[in-house]
Amino acid sequence: ALRDSNLGHFWSSPRNRAHLTELGLIDDMGNLIDLDQYRRKFHVIEKELKHADAAERIREREKERRAVDAAIIAKRVEAQERRMVELRKLKEHRRRCQEELRARRELQFNVSGLQSPKDPPKALQN
Repeated sequence: ALRDSNLGHFWSSPRNRAHLTELGLIDDMGNLIDLDQYRRKFHVIEKELKHADAAERIREREKERRAVDAAIIAKRVEAQERRMVELRKLKEHRRRCQEELRARRELQFNVSGLQSPKDPPKALQN
């Protein structure tokens, strides 16, 4: 109907042109828009937008996963550091207990007049 030469005077009125422009059937220059070509372009743009949205969701998920991984690694490091501190304390406690035991034995040997376990036996001294 828009290409009908007998209706040219009808479609050329400013009111009808503005209406056709609003509907997207003609461009600003007054040329007809090929609806099939417009739909194809629209479909391509729509697919690109969907693809971009999907890529953005993937980036967000990856970012969240990296944040979770970083938190897990930080907790592992923190747990490992706590364990190392506990091991140092345990080693220090064992060392002090051994020193105390050694000191008690030496004191016990000195009080009883026996030889210290560190001293060589008297039979070997002669």
